[in-house]
Amino acid sequence: MTRFMFLLTALILIVLLNKYFFKSKPLGVVRYKVGEEEETGYHSDEEIQRYIDALQDTRPVRCRDQAYEFTRLDVSETISIILDFNGKQFYDLQLTLSSVVEHTPFELYQEIVIIDDGTTDLTIRKQAAQFLQSPRFAKAKLYRSETTDGQAASRFKGAKLAKGSIFVFISSTTVVNHGWIQPLIAHVSGDDKLIAVPHSDNLLSDYRFYRTEDSLVSVFSWSLYTVYYESQERLAEGLLTSPVMRGDVFAVKKTFLQSIGDFDEHFKGLETGAGHNLELSFRTWMCGGSIKVVTCSRAATRNALKPHHVSDQSNYRRIVDLWFEERKSLAYKQGEVSSSAAETEVHTLIMRRSHLKQLATQRGTQCNDFHWYLTNIAKDFITLPSNRMVHYGKVKAKTNYCLRKTDRPHHAADLDMGLCRQHIYDRSMMFEYNKAGWIANGEHCLQPNNKGVAKLVYCVEGEEKQKWKFADGKVFHVLSPAKCLSQVTERDETSLDLVHYAKLVECVTTPNTDTLRLQTWEFIHY
Repeated sequence: MTRFMFLLTALILIVLLNKYFFKSKPLGVVRYKVGEEEETGYHSDEEIQRYIDALQDTRPVRCRDQAYEFTRLDVSETISIILDFNGKQFYDLQLTLSSVVEHTPFELYQEIVIIDDGTTDLTIRKQAAQFLQSPRFAKAKLYRSETTDGQAASRFKGAKLAKGSIFVFISSTTVVNHGWIQPLIAHVSGDDKLIAVPHSDNLLSDYRFYRTEDSLVSVFSWSLYTVYYESQERLAEGLLTSPVMRGDVFAVKKTFLQSIGDFDEHFKGLETGAGHNLELSFRTWMCGGSIKVVTCSRAATRNALKPHHVSDQSNYRRIVDLWFEERKSLAYKQGEVSSSAAETEVHTLIMRRSHLKQLATQRGTQCNDFHWYLTNIAKDFITLPSNRMVHYGKVKAKTNYCLRKTDRPHHAADLDMGLCRQHIYDRSMMFEYNKAGWIANGEHCLQPNNKGVAKLVYCVEGEEKQKWKFADGKVFHVLSPAKCLSQVTERDETSLDLVHYAKLVECVTTPNTDTLRLQTWEFIHY
């Protein structure tokens, strides 16, 4: 009997751990490899419902206690939900669309506009038509484009077809969660120039689901990546300021979107690499609007930790040439993108500038410049490298640990090493290697002490002790050319925690050794 009770207790414990611990595993320990996403196929209604039923309500407790009832919203507002897909993206859209109708009160939205961006596969087109015949999608309207023009153009078309006064755009890689839309609409209804963005949880390629930290907002890097930033801002009405947005889901007033130029349909690309969401972010802030993360609204995005990158060079140039002004050369250098544009690019860019200028005249207010944006919006989030910059970003050892400036009291140094999280923009890990040979974070430069431990001290022009050299993946000090910067790990005698720091040690040349990994470095450009 005792043995039976022991086994029963153990079984109950396993069930409880699976239900309450493993499904809410902290996002920081999630691992995935870029480029290994599984290809999805057609989902049955049973598969979709099983997944949606299992979706956790990740809203903070305070949000679940708030009632965003339809009666509280401005009844003069009408809501159009706009989605798009191309080809096999439809299989992801099945889950997206099902989550929308499952978690959105039917009376709250006027229509769902779906743009098929030129799907040529007849089987998928037939499957899409059959799927939308379900009574659940009574308010859905499917429009098919004869050409494949990309997400920016699809959203542009969807906005022209939609009849609502508030637009809610959703990517096919997203699943919306319990109570997601009411907080977005409540805030947009109260602020005509707001783009409201839900908090993004992480949906992996096999539809495993992980909650992310509530403080995440989006920022841009100088190589035009969109990454996360752990905001320290105190919540005001459940809103966090976000310098840019990923664009997976957002709500905006139709009138505001039109007043600042709508979507730029000349952006190429089907999805995140197109960069149109990044461009719209800059335009929103500089032309009088704002972007806020509504923490009571939750949506899960497939591979949310994967940074968005403007991979198409013509799109990269379009963003930089439209908005970056005196920072153009920095963005081109950091992104390793040529500034030379084709004649068609130049022509469409001139036309776009002219259109935006006309809209500004109609509004009666001109857009602010990029200096204003950096000074007033982005200054607390990102750092600006100097004109002498050679490399800028995170200095990462092959162990996946990065140099990090620390301000902690009673710490052994003002420099240690922390785990690199590529999806997180961390100001304390942003270092510049410049023409003077400095490795600097702001006004502090790397300098070894008499034991060879790397410290941060105030930069001094011409100081030989602060000069370093990068070569063949190694970091050398000019006064000790036989020694290499290496990661050192020790256990703190007081706390018993492992402490990671950088130190000059004898260089190792033997390949495939653990020590060589500790001495191999790279700049992750941000």
